[in-house]
Amino acid sequence: MQKLIVTVTMDGTISYPGVPHQPETSEELAEEFYKCYLAGASIAHIHGPVKKRKQDEIHLSTMDVSQWKDLSDRVREKCDGMIIQFGIAHGKLEDRRKIMELKPDMMSINLCSHDTVFDGSINPHFNPKVPRRELYQTHTRDELEIYLKLFKELGIKPELEIFQLGGLWNFRYLLAKGLVDEPYYFNLVWEPGGLWAPHTPRELLYRVENLPANSLYTVTVFDPMTQLQLEVCSLVSGGQVRVGFEDNPYYKEGEFAKSNAQLVERIAKISKEYGREIATPEEARKMLNLRRR
Repeated sequence: MQKLIVTVTMDGTISYPGVPHQPETSEELAEEFYKCYLAGASIAHIHGPVKKRKQDEIHLSTMDVSQWKDLSDRVREKCDGMIIQFGIAHGKLEDRRKIMELKPDMMSINLCSHDTVFDGSINPHFNPKVPRRELYQTHTRDELEIYLKLFKELGIKPELEIFQLGGLWNFRYLLAKGLVDEPYYFNLVWEPGGLWAPHTPRELLYRVENLPANSLYTVTVFDPMTQLQLEVCSLVSGGQVRVGFEDNPYYKEGEFAKSNAQLVERIAKISKEYGREIATPEEARKMLNLRRR
């Protein structure tokens, strides 16, 4: 079995606001990414410093390009060869177009749409003192074409988010236009909201069975009760994993992780005990057909 690629995503300010130990400044985030890199993470999923981001009137994130550049530069300097992956797939195209010019190695793109809600009345792990936060965005096929053409021009590999199998129809549409290159890298996502799906190994394997040949996949699970189960299911079925405060800041029921690195260390230990070694950034680049910037 191929080595395991570990992605770390540490911005939990939208999904779990008020979580303790959340790094905020560029310096704090870069230092945390460095610790995760030492623990075995190959991909740094970056949102930019949390204090500079705000929500506009239609629930889409806005971005400060200078802050994204500062953080990604710091991570590149501290973490030799670590893959830089930009997130905020629900952002506006015009904003994300600006940060594409920073030429990350990878960038997330949602092949479905966004209908996400973080609400303490449904998720007991969400801070009940924070008002419900909803994110809506429809990603049209015209928009997806624009994204993939820009990615090709700038040498950015897409991380293809799949919330449900309708996203694979859109993938085939883009593939027919010659806009996606092998190996394909999918992120199978479970989020609360209108695109909810059962948090079960059966659902994960169902999605995997429908992926095209020459695909790699990871999982994103916004649920502390089931995230580790689906991570391990991905690990043993040949997939990759993603951990960090954005997805789940808990180490176990009722106990917050002390750091993102602690979560990386745990999944690395599980993988090694299973007999699957952890990919270094250089090995992950070969698996993904990514050159160094």
